[in-house]
Amino acid sequence: MEEMVLANRDHEAFIDRCFFWFCVVDLFFMPYFWFLSIPYSMPVVLYWFIKRYAAVTQQREWRLFVLLVFLMGVSTMLSFFINPAHIYDNSTLLVELLMMFIYYFMFAYYAERYPLRVKGVLIGFIVFVTAFAVVFNVDKALYQDIKFIWNPRMATAWSTTDFKGYRFGFFWMDENNIGYMANAVVLFILCHEKTSLFTKALLLGALTLIVISCMSSGALLSTVISVGLYMVYSIWRLMTGRMVFRWKLTNVILFVLLAVILYFFIPRIPDYLGGTVAQESLSRIAGNSASSRFSIWKSILQQANFFQYLLIGQGGDTFLNDAKVSPHNGHLFWILAYGMISYVIFMVIFFRKRKKTPPAGYLFMIPILIGFTINILLGEVKLAAILALLVALSSGSRPLTTPQSRQEVHNA
Repeated sequence: MEEMVLANRDHEAFIDRCFFWFCVVDLFFMPYFWFLSIPYSMPVVLYWFIKRYAAVTQQREWRLFVLLVFLMGVSTMLSFFINPAHIYDNSTLLVELLMMFIYYFMFAYYAERYPLRVKGVLIGFIVFVTAFAVVFNVDKALYQDIKFIWNPRMATAWSTTDFKGYRFGFFWMDENNIGYMANAVVLFILCHEKTSLFTKALLLGALTLIVISCMSSGALLSTVISVGLYMVYSIWRLMTGRMVFRWKLTNVILFVLLAVILYFFIPRIPDYLGGTVAQESLSRIAGNSASSRFSIWKSILQQANFFQYLLIGQGGDTFLNDAKVSPHNGHLFWILAYGMISYVIFMVIFFRKRKKTPPAGYLFMIPILIGFTINILLGEVKLAAILALLVALSSGSRPLTTPQSRQEVHNA
């Protein structure tokens, strides 16, 4: 009898691993589904959720999620009467946002039960995005063709002349999103994984190329702030003796290789900055003004009666004084769409400080919070699901190696 129980547990663990890794690989590397621009793993996660429903209901956030579903569902149903022309958009948005939580519950379930080794996947993702960015910088037409292969929905929605290829967006839907997520993934690796100085330099170099290519002022701002804080944190650990450099032959070789790469690369930086992509990016960023965002937010704050949105909202697309508005702010968007209580639940689940995770372990959330504040972000299904993964991994009972949580010897 005991052997049968153990066999069942092993089988269950095997199934969980299959589901988990399929979802991870899909979110980071696989194309969008050709018809709806949704991940291939979405129906897989729903099937897993049904199979593990009893276990999921034991997670801490489950009751909050039930209340969240009720409030978001009522808001969406209300929109059917208020704005019937937007039924499809509001319904699909509801499904996409709720799937973010389903992904989170799956990843949190896995993080509570199994050891995790995702460093290779995260670094592979940055390499994958960087490869797209290199193609974009070399040949935009080729980049466009490759992007349409990975996201066929965009090929049917846009003509070649209307293609937003003047900016790099990976194969995602919005060009801003990859800048924020690449930033978050790099910070997650730096703060939660043991990496050499060589790897750190390559990751930060790749991030710089990605941010310049996507031409997002918000992504640039988030990178400067989050990487700056990471540098300050690293210097503090070095000065307080919490970081000790240990020189090994392999690490010396890597360090010398890095120095050689920088020797040949740094003199070419002015040439790249004078090129078409860099100039377009710098021009666009310089032309952006925070005043336009503040004007939009001010207008919404003046028009909206937020007491009206305490319990429910408009269910997606937002109208004020019979005019559709785009808040360009995730906080305002969520409150107007689904109500204040729903917004608080969302913020608690994804942005609260967990006891077992030290403050430095949340540096990766800074670019996400900045992006959520000025670009909303969460309409990108893959981004929302990857965010769910990073939050679950950073706070699971079997967390990744967190250098800041203990005395560590760093290789350099």
